[in-house]
Amino acid sequence: MVRSWLDRVAYAISKQRLHGLKKGFRLQHHAFAAAERPVIHGAVAILREHSQILDIHFDQSGFPRAAKDAGEVTRAAKDGGGTPDAPTDILAQLMLARNADGTPMSRGQLRDNVMSVILAGHETTASELAWAFQLLAHHPRVHDRLLAEIDAEAGEDYLTATIQETLRHRPVFLFTIPRTVASPLEIGGIAYRPPARLLGCIYLMHHDRMHYRRPEEFRPERFLQDPGHSGSAVPSEQAQAPAWLPWGGGRKRCPGLHTATMEMKTVLRTALSSVSVHAAARSMERPLWRSVVVMPHAGSRVILRNRRST
Repeated sequence: MVRSWLDRVAYAISKQRLHGLKKGFRLQHHAFAAAERPVIHGAVAILREHSQILDIHFDQSGFPRAAKDAGEVTRAAKDGGGTPDAPTDILAQLMLARNADGTPMSRGQLRDNVMSVILAGHETTASELAWAFQLLAHHPRVHDRLLAEIDAEAGEDYLTATIQETLRHRPVFLFTIPRTVASPLEIGGIAYRPPARLLGCIYLMHHDRMHYRRPEEFRPERFLQDPGHSGSAVPSEQAQAPAWLPWGGGRKRCPGLHTATMEMKTVLRTALSSVSVHAAARSMERPLWRSVVVMPHAGSRVILRNRRST
């Protein structure tokens, strides 16, 4: 399973960002503060109702333990050391941060922010990379073109397009952050009034034929200015278009998108410089809902073959 390897890589990077969590403390992969938020449970309920449409299976085994693990994270952060005058890591900066009234972050605030870093920089990136390996293993044309670009050191246009298409085809977050209706509005002939909360479905948007031609296909060329032999891209098939929302949108856009993109590029380029990826089964793995992300149900089982002679 490449997911477990990718998980360790992404986890190490996230841990390095935090830096301060290093004395006698072990973070659980599935611990996250968001488990306590009712909106997540609401999203799960919606997904359960439509699971046959989206073909998603659920694993909430980490939920009962999440609150306890989040508390351990907070205690370790609070008790792990002082607050340096010149913070060089995220944890130290969080511990020095102050609220609008000048008070330091509460244990709950610190916990939520720490777990946001872990979740956003660890679970999500590892799961998205797991989908990238699955997609490359089952789409040899894309796989071979990407390897050719890497071997020729011909830039990273196709690598970028492959990541963008992976984010479109298999977003690990299925919903946008909820928006509360502030004043009455109408969308698609339906009226919404306060205090309704609206949740956009990223997966359905990414597979809407109004925005993407043949959305079921994995075709990075749709994000290239010159799509080449795979056909022309429709105007909205661009990574900046409103219909492409892997990072959310508006003011609530993911602040770690550049770091995550760079991490995915580095991992794929490094791995594919020495190995080729091949399918381990006849079909791709089905989606599995884990924590707040969607990942390949078997951890992305693929066959890696050495491309370099020893």
